[in-house]
Amino acid sequence: MVFENLDEYYNYLMDSISADAHIEDEEGFIEDKFTEYVIDVMHDADEVENGFVITPGFRSRGVKVNGYDINSQENHCDLIVTNFSHDRGEKIPTLPRSPLDKLFKKGKTFYDKSRIGSTGFEESTDAYDLAKRINSLFGSIDRVRIIVITNCITGNLPAVEEEIDGIVFSYLTWDIERIYRFESSGMVAQPVHIDFVDEIGEPLKCVFVNDNKDYYTTMSGFISANALYSLYDRWGPRLLERNVRAYLQARSKVNKGIKKTIVDTPELFLAFNNGLTITAETIDADFNDDNTCSIKSIRDFQIVNGGQTCASLWHAKEKQNAPLDNINVMLKLSVFKDHEVVDGITPLISRFSNSQNPVNTADFSANDPYHVELSKISLRTFAPDPTGGGQETLWFYERSRGSFDETRNRERTPSRIRKWNKKYPRNQRFDKLLLAKVENTWGMAPHIVSMGAQRNFSEFSVRKQESGKKEVSESEFKRIVARIIIWKTLEKIVSRQQIPGYRANIVTYTLSWFYKKTERKINLDEIWKNQSIDEDMVGIFDEMSRKVREHITDTTYNVTEWCKKEQCWKGLLRRRYSIPDSYKKNLIDTAPDSIEISDSSKEKIETVSNIPASVWKKLSRWAALTDSLEKWERGIAYSIGQRISRGKDPSAKQANHGMRIHKKALELGFNPEDVD
Repeated sequence: MVFENLDEYYNYLMDSISADAHIEDEEGFIEDKFTEYVIDVMHDADEVENGFVITPGFRSRGVKVNGYDINSQENHCDLIVTNFSHDRGEKIPTLPRSPLDKLFKKGKTFYDKSRIGSTGFEESTDAYDLAKRINSLFGSIDRVRIIVITNCITGNLPAVEEEIDGIVFSYLTWDIERIYRFESSGMVAQPVHIDFVDEIGEPLKCVFVNDNKDYYTTMSGFISANALYSLYDRWGPRLLERNVRAYLQARSKVNKGIKKTIVDTPELFLAFNNGLTITAETIDADFNDDNTCSIKSIRDFQIVNGGQTCASLWHAKEKQNAPLDNINVMLKLSVFKDHEVVDGITPLISRFSNSQNPVNTADFSANDPYHVELSKISLRTFAPDPTGGGQETLWFYERSRGSFDETRNRERTPSRIRKWNKKYPRNQRFDKLLLAKVENTWGMAPHIVSMGAQRNFSEFSVRKQESGKKEVSESEFKRIVARIIIWKTLEKIVSRQQIPGYRANIVTYTLSWFYKKTERKINLDEIWKNQSIDEDMVGIFDEMSRKVREHITDTTYNVTEWCKKEQCWKGLLRRRYSIPDSYKKNLIDTAPDSIEISDSSKEKIETVSNIPASVWKKLSRWAALTDSLEKWERGIAYSIGQRISRGKDPSAKQANHGMRIHKKALELGFNPEDVD
């Protein structure tokens, strides 16, 4: 959005946060809504990797925490402390240095108490789980940031650092001015500036080719693994171009082959590894007549290919204490004259560069055709008036943050804005993060949803890309909205239970369990028609959600971390619960997303059915033994074998996946004769 000044943005933000809190029947949790909003902003700014909101925010005497982020390497911890002022006076409120320092101290005290044990924190709460996790990571965490976020003005205060017992503590602020600057600047993340002389002790030696002096310069060279480790240890995923980072988040298991080479045959690493592909906006370098150069610093350093290499080197040294002294990594650096060119071309470089693990599967931004089409459909598909009247409304898909209010403000006059508000109710707005939660829950993957909004969206993106589905129909959009209605209703049910902690986990686990128990035979078309769920479903959700809470808290593990594990989901599936017979009459005969089978699909079904069931089962076993296919691909192969062995044809979706999986397995060396 475009705002004339800070005052206008402040009023917009206050209206938006207040409205969201009221819509969700959470007027007492407006601070949580603000925290959630700013964490989303900080993620876009590359300030946090995968932030979580503590709901409700935790506070006690001398202690406060509202959110956190522990990086994927588990050596950096961010604690977020929120200060939210309800002041709507003529001037934006200020937060003086003295109370700001007290907030920093409260966040630091939470860390200190957690480090020695979580005594004093109420059990079965998000804050208790965070404290336990910090305690379990004691010894590996070497950097802690206390981040105060506030809708007040604090002034341009520099970040402060101090080292205590080998841990670097940083204290920084995201106040209303900083949030406004970021949101008003086109939401461009702060570029990474690498000073090689300062960070690794010497400039980077390269050779260069300048075929197109007006466009870009390409350089090639080598960097030591120890230097790369140091850079990644400091900057982490901020070094990685966003597409690569999404891929690493969605596929967090570091490449086994790279790690094996590092540990067992480091002298062959350079021969086996494809190296790094890097882009930059500008460099400070000394150029020589023999086409060699010494790069002293790089501005906007981004690794667009080689993320697995960076992560593997870091893990090998940090987690396995593997020496990196004899390892060098090849790199290619492209410096583009025009910054806009960099933004447009880096996704293409990322896609086309050769790598051990191609990252194009995660190139799934808000501009992906699926999201664009979903947004278009949302603007023309009217939801029926549940009262039977003529007050039809629209569900607004906000594929980029702020587009809802930006579209609303184009109406300009108060009367036109009032009409717009009736047409697009704020409680019928949903964004890509909620979409990913709802759809991965529909896919019965609550452990993935529990990994956090950003990580879950990355996984959703990869799954969507792997499915090959780009289009979305109007009927599919209606069913997506129906699932969102179910999700929002269950959130309110769990909130009304007034049992603190784990609401997000309870919602996704309850719905996934419900979908499993009903085989997803939910009449979504009826929910769309009524724009609500029936009372029978409300009663079932209330009962199931309480059982879910009992299940996820019945563990010796950290509950928040336990919910991220597939074992937690499998354990819930073993629990006894029967859908009441009185509700079963509401279920439909076939899954709602079934469609008429086309001639093409029939051919695929016939082709897959002609492959013996024993081959499909051997394929699944081979893939498990060799770790050659994704877990979901192995599951599909086994399911196809089961259906064929029972004399049934695979579904159209199974056949479509099955043909691709069978071809992929053969290319990777699968031979049915070699598997017992």
